[in-house]
Amino acid sequence: SAVDYFAEPKPLYYAVRRAYAPVLISARFSRQAWAGESQFQAELFANNSASEPVSEAKLSAELRDASGQVAARLTDAVNLAANAATPLGSLRADLASLATDAFILDLALSSGGSVVAANRYCFSRTANIRPLLDLAPTELGVSNNVAGDQWQVTLTNTGAVTALAVWLEDARPLEAGGYLYFSDNHFSLFPGETRALTVEWDNVPTSERRLSVT
Repeated sequence: SAVDYFAEPKPLYYAVRRAYAPVLISARFSRQAWAGESQFQAELFANNSASEPVSEAKLSAELRDASGQVAARLTDAVNLAANAATPLGSLRADLASLATDAFILDLALSSGGSVVAANRYCFSRTANIRPLLDLAPTELGVSNNVAGDQWQVTLTNTGAVTALAVWLEDARPLEAGGYLYFSDNHFSLFPGETRALTVEWDNVPTSERRLSVT
């Protein structure tokens, strides 16, 4: 079910791939819609499936509103045991401190100057997740550097609101031959944030290559 009838990956495909990454940072929380609660709380964990530990990693956990403003932050130096899950502490925040009903938990682990794991969760202060669907429009800036069959695509959220569920796909007709592969897909971008992706074309004539970003 992670791919459709035409063998095109669904958003689920990328979610499963992230969940099975060699190093995963994740959160445990009681709900996604927080109506009736005054405090947000999430317990943080890192799963390292490698046979070697990850030493002196840097944890960054931020709770952000829909405009990207940080309402709460947790940073720490952590060591990840090999082939194990490591508790990373808890992030707590006053829900009233958020400027919007929609908000996002942004998690990242870095080591040696590079991000080794990242994750984001979307929430609402209301009784359901409708505020995630009611966000104001934003704008994406897209640039591309072509190197043979690979495109280096750079996306920037140039608007004032978080871009949820950014989705790239082959813009050609479904029956067209060849394939298109993305290094990542179906992610969110905070205002001013930039993400660089590798897009690889397989058996598609150069003149027919078309990409859609929504």
